[in-house]
Amino acid sequence: MPKASVPDEKAWAYPGVPKRDTLTRFLHSGKYSDLIISCGDRTWNVHKVIVFCHCGFLEKVYGKDLQAQGSGVIELHDDHPDAVAAMLEWAYSVDSQQPTAPPKPGPNANTRNAQMLDWMHLNVRVHILAEKYSMSSLRRLAWINITMLTDYYAVHSRDDAMHLTEIGALIYANTPDVPNHQLRYMFVANVCANIKLMYACGNFSLFLKGGNTFGADLVRYIAQNAVSMRADDDRWYGGDADYLPPDDETEYEGETEAEGASSSDCDDMDCEPSSDYGDMECDPCSGDSTATME
Repeated sequence: MPKASVPDEKAWAYPGVPKRDTLTRFLHSGKYSDLIISCGDRTWNVHKVIVFCHCGFLEKVYGKDLQAQGSGVIELHDDHPDAVAAMLEWAYSVDSQQPTAPPKPGPNANTRNAQMLDWMHLNVRVHILAEKYSMSSLRRLAWINITMLTDYYAVHSRDDAMHLTEIGALIYANTPDVPNHQLRYMFVANVCANIKLMYACGNFSLFLKGGNTFGADLVRYIAQNAVSMRADDDRWYGGDADYLPPDDETEYEGETEAEGASSSDCDDMDCEPSSDYGDMECDPCSGDSTATME
């Protein structure tokens, strides 16, 4: 099946809103600026009416003090300068093309893939910033870009796996610990779709052992998608498995739960003995298991 091409640039424009070059010009020139935003080693001469119009959070936190001063500085210490720059470009243009549009395709698949991962990295940063400052329109736009991106790339090398791991670390360090969070779910799904190369990446192994909740999210995703079956049946699981997903992505429907059982029960768990883990005993009611090493 031929790979889809990158969509035309017009397809990435924010729907129904014209690009406002006149306002963007004032962002780049700083003319008539009455506010400075600082992040890292970068500063922007901006306008309160534009920034506060799109970010009520900043107006609520800084508005009264800045109004009393007439002008001032907002320092965003904990944010990434690229995400702040993208947010400001969006606020002044209401257009996704400048801050978040995908780059032009590179000369080969590897270059193109690296560009796509860079673009995903930026959109993840923008999503995190927009979620933090309650900018729902910008967060929605970043999410649309991220989900569209997943149709146009795959992990082809260990460098790609390392880059995707860095994106995952960024997500887990900056998002709330809630089940099926948008960004976390997206990352887990991408890991499962590229599991062989991800598993071979040393950085990914370290991330997996890093004490975050990624492991639990990974198990939840596998359970929800019903692919946690034995590798010797050409499905995921097992100590010596090739860690490849099944050729067909058929979703298996679980059996009807027994009376009194809950969704946390181990009714579908295969606890046969393994040469790697000794004899495994599983209590299907409590969900607890004990292993005896030989």
